[in-house]
Amino acid sequence: MGWIFDFYQNLSHGFKDAMLESGSWLMMMFGLWTWIFAGASGNAPDLLVNPEKAVFNGHPFDLGFAGFAPEVGLVGLAVFAIGLVLLVAGEPIEGVEFLNVLVNVLSYTRLAAVLLAKAGMAFVVNLLFFGVFVTETGHGLAWHFGTSHSPAYYADKGVYHGEPVVEVMFGGLLHGGIAAALGGIVILVVGHLLVLALGITSAGLQAVRLEYVEFFGKFYEGGGEEYEPFGYETRFAGSD
Repeated sequence: MGWIFDFYQNLSHGFKDAMLESGSWLMMMFGLWTWIFAGASGNAPDLLVNPEKAVFNGHPFDLGFAGFAPEVGLVGLAVFAIGLVLLVAGEPIEGVEFLNVLVNVLSYTRLAAVLLAKAGMAFVVNLLFFGVFVTETGHGLAWHFGTSHSPAYYADKGVYHGEPVVEVMFGGLLHGGIAAALGGIVILVVGHLLVLALGITSAGLQAVRLEYVEFFGKFYEGGGEEYEPFGYETRFAGSD
């Protein structure tokens, strides 16, 4: 979107300038990522191109995207090369930053990293309170909280919904008596409040940073009068 805004602004100088300064970046970005989602000539991770490889908690899930055909990826790579030529033709010095079309997009994955970190913290809080037992499925291990019964209950039964219980990670404070349950409630409430606060602040700061650097930096140009917080000097005051 930032490069689209920049393209629109540069149209005032003519379509050629808009293509050389902004259209080239758009061609490079869409071309490169088309190639990546087409398998990157066999180098892309299966998670991007093979939804059957995506497994969460022992169960596969469909990402809703099966990847482009390899032939489409080669076309994308050609579009990337044309965009790079246009970029160098318009502003040769910007050619050294051609990997921005990869790096800037990957920068947004830091929000996913923050999400995963906070999800891990929330998992630990729930683990301490409810307890967790592990079952073996056809797609790997699956983790379950002891919300209705204690993890030991399922371990004694040996199965959970037809899946063998292989481990009890933690028995859970909820199932450890009145004193343990009361302490667990404190951990549950305070822990999730902490996770919520850290999630808001860290994700918020990262999002603001991405907006000002990766987004606004592509089209915004500052202007106006220089800010002078302490007023201005007078030349004639007190001349009487």
